[in-house]
Amino acid sequence: MDSPWRPELYSPSSSFELATYQVLDPELTRELATHPYNPEIWLNRAYTLHLIGFPELILGDTYKSRLIIEAALSLYSSPLSYSKVAFQTFSDKYYAMQGSNLT
Repeated sequence: MDSPWRPELYSPSSSFELATYQVLDPELTRELATHPYNPEIWLNRAYTLHLIGFPELILGDTYKSRLIIEAALSLYSSPLSYSKVAFQTFSDKYYAMQGSNLT
């Protein structure tokens, strides 16, 4: 930064400045309460916050998603471990989708 930060100049952004007023879908927050370690839900909520115009909240949600992903990747140190995790994640989602199509 070129000069020190002056707190008297700070004003938080609001949805009224950036976009028309919209309400955040409460279902996204409920999903986070149910599955707080799912980075995809954090990213979905960040995207929704982007659409309604809250940049500070977007950064917070994307940062949480990043922390979750980095923590998961740190558990596996070899490239082969990454492949196993990716395959397991894909197969879990695939079979979950197949199960929902069977009913």
